[in-house]
Amino acid sequence: SMVNKNSGFNLQRLILLGGITLLLVMLVNFLGNPNGREAMERIMVSLPYILIRNQSGWAIKGGFVMNILISLISMAIATVMGMLLGILQLTPHKPWRSLAWFLTQFFRNSPWLVILYFIVYSLPFQINLGGIKLEFSLLTKAIIGLSWVIAANISEIVRGAIQSIPSGQWEAAKSLGYTQRQTLQLVILPQAIRR
Repeated sequence: SMVNKNSGFNLQRLILLGGITLLLVMLVNFLGNPNGREAMERIMVSLPYILIRNQSGWAIKGGFVMNILISLISMAIATVMGMLLGILQLTPHKPWRSLAWFLTQFFRNSPWLVILYFIVYSLPFQINLGGIKLEFSLLTKAIIGLSWVIAANISEIVRGAIQSIPSGQWEAAKSLGYTQRQTLQLVILPQAIRR
């Protein structure tokens, strides 16, 4: 075969280099054309409107930054929720383990759009708890719906990573006098995160 693993030839690097070269050639060609420069200037002037607000006459109607913001917030919340669900799936307490398993399976196996519709239409816009009012905007509802779906997927990743750690690690930590919480926090999770 032409590709030898020991030769230092890396197909991924070659493809990446080719892609970058192609983009540079396209950019030079685009900017070298007078109409291309004018189009690029129009895009750069209009970029803030495309990203943040609506602008009449454009096919794309803003909201790009809002989508990125919703995604980042959902992923941050889901990472914490997913870690907790993944750890709860391995707990010796059956009610917590069963609840974590059910939530993970339910949200992993349901279509995202169905979950979003369900959250948006079933969660009220305001909940009164005593004297406390909790308000849920459509943005908040979207973040909640996406967080649950992403958390379920992260939960399976965390559970699998923890279960992939050899049992000798648990036994070694136990022999050193670590509690189960210390073992999980100081020995298992750091290794699982690397996997």
